[in-house]
Amino acid sequence: MKVDATNATPRIRRGLALSPLLLALLLALLPAAAGAQAAERCFAETGSCISGRIREFWEANGGLAVFGLPLGAQQAVQIEGKTYQAQQFERTRLELHPENARPYDVLLGRIGADRLAQDGRDWFSFPKSEPQAGCRFFAETGHNVCGDILKAWRASGLEFDGKRGVSEAESLALFGLPLSGQMQESIEGKLYDVQWFERGRFELHPENQPPYNVLLGRLNAEMAANMNRWVLPGSQVFPEGIAYQASSGDFFVSSTTDGTIMRANAARPAAAQVFLAGGGDGRTTATGMKIDASGRLFVSGGSTGQMFVYSSADGTLLGKFSGLRQPTFINDVALTPNGDAFFTDSQSPVLYRVFTDTAGKLASEGWLDLSGTPIQYGQGFNLNGIAATGDGAYLIVVQSNTGKLFRISTASKAVSEISLGGQSVTNGDGILLDGQTLYVVRNQNGLIVKVSMAADFASGTVVSSSGDPALAYPTTIAKAGDRLLVVNSQFDKRGANAKPVLPFTVASIAAP
Repeated sequence: MKVDATNATPRIRRGLALSPLLLALLLALLPAAAGAQAAERCFAETGSCISGRIREFWEANGGLAVFGLPLGAQQAVQIEGKTYQAQQFERTRLELHPENARPYDVLLGRIGADRLAQDGRDWFSFPKSEPQAGCRFFAETGHNVCGDILKAWRASGLEFDGKRGVSEAESLALFGLPLSGQMQESIEGKLYDVQWFERGRFELHPENQPPYNVLLGRLNAEMAANMNRWVLPGSQVFPEGIAYQASSGDFFVSSTTDGTIMRANAARPAAAQVFLAGGGDGRTTATGMKIDASGRLFVSGGSTGQMFVYSSADGTLLGKFSGLRQPTFINDVALTPNGDAFFTDSQSPVLYRVFTDTAGKLASEGWLDLSGTPIQYGQGFNLNGIAATGDGAYLIVVQSNTGKLFRISTASKAVSEISLGGQSVTNGDGILLDGQTLYVVRNQNGLIVKVSMAADFASGTVVSSSGDPALAYPTTIAKAGDRLLVVNSQFDKRGANAKPVLPFTVASIAAP
C-alpha cells in the first residue's frame, strides 16, 4: 500500500527489518527485568509495563532500539480532538486506532514535530536547500539528507510490503520526512550535529564507533521533562502577569518589554502564541492581568498609567483608561463578582476601579485615595498584587517594599493591616486567593508563601515558604486544577550586561 509522503501522518505497517544500527542499539539497551506475566512486560528502569496490542507492536517493530522504554501506563489521550488509548515511550508515542484494520490500528506520533513545537521552534522557518549530489532531497520540505544520517534513515523502516530489505516508503513510515537540514545543537550540555524528522531526531556522535555514531534522540523523554513548562516566544520578553480562563484552559501572559500578550493552554504544554502584538493601543508594556467569566481580559499598563480591557475571544479592545496621578505604575488587577476591576498603582497612593456604568458602558474612577490610611507609601514599589474575596466583600493587597498585607472593604473602603503574627512578605508581587488560602509570590526571593487566612481575612498564619528549581525570579501566579502556573520573569537578568536564560517560560508546579 502506498504511503502518502506529503501527508504529515504516514500510516504505520507490520514488522521491522532491523538494521545494524538498530540491532546494536537493541543489544545495548536490553531491559534489566521483564514481568513474569505473559500478557505484561515490565521494566525496572521506569517502573512501567506494556501489554496487549501495544506490547505486540513494540516487540515486533524494534522494541527498545526504535521506541525506547515506556514512560508511563497506557492511558486515554486527546489527539486532534478525539480520545484514543496511547502510551508514551522514550522516543515516540504509540497510539491505538481500533477503527483501522491491522496493521494500521497502531500509529506512531509525530514526536519530532511535537518536540520542536514544545520549544516554540517553527520548522517551516528552518533554512531550505537545493538538491545536493550524493544526498536524498525531499522537495516536500526542502531539505537534503546526507552521509551517515541518510544511511541510518534508509537502513530501518516498518516492514509492510512483504519484500526483503527496506524500501524508502518503509523508512518514511518509521521516521517521516526531514524537518530540517543537518544543524548543530546542544544536547545535555554538549554540541552535536543533528537532523530533525517528523518522528525523530538523528544525532551524530563522532566519539562513538559505528554503528553507535548515529543515535536517535530521546525526544519523548525530553518532552516529558518539559511537560510542566510553556515557552514564551521572544528573546527579550521579561514576562510579568498571567490570567487563567477556567472555561477554556487558556491562559494569557504579558510582556513588560513591549506589551505583547501571549496565549497558551494549560492542558497542552507547548510554546505560547502571540495573542496581541506589543505596542497596539498604546500598550507598550503590560503587567498584571485577570479574566472574568464573560471573557473580558483586564490588563495593567505599568508605567504607561493605562488600564486596558480586551475580548479574550478575538482581542477586540473594549475599553482603555488612564490613571489620574503621576508618578504612576499600574501594577495589578483584581475582579469582584459584580464585574468591577480594581487596579493598584505602585507609585501613587490610589486604587482605581473600572466598572460598567448605568448606560452599560465601561468607565473608570479613582476609587480610593490611600492617603491617611494604614497603607503608607514610601520609596520603591508599594502596592502590588491584589485579590478579591469570593463574595467580593474585601480586597487583599500586598505592599512589596514593606512586606505588609492589607484588607480593604469594598463596601466601606475601610483599610486595615492583616496581622501575620510578626512575619512579613517583603518583595511580595502577585498574589492568589483560593478560598481561605492566600499565596504570595516573593519575586526576588524566588519563593511562594502559603498563608492560611482567618474567616474574616483580618489575620493570617504563614503555613509554608517554598521554592522550586523551575522558578526564575517569579512574579505572578494563577491556579489551574491543583497546580500553580508561575511566570518566570528573569527581571534580575535585565540590563546591558545581563543576559536572560532562554527561553522565557511559565512553569507549572504543585500547589504548596
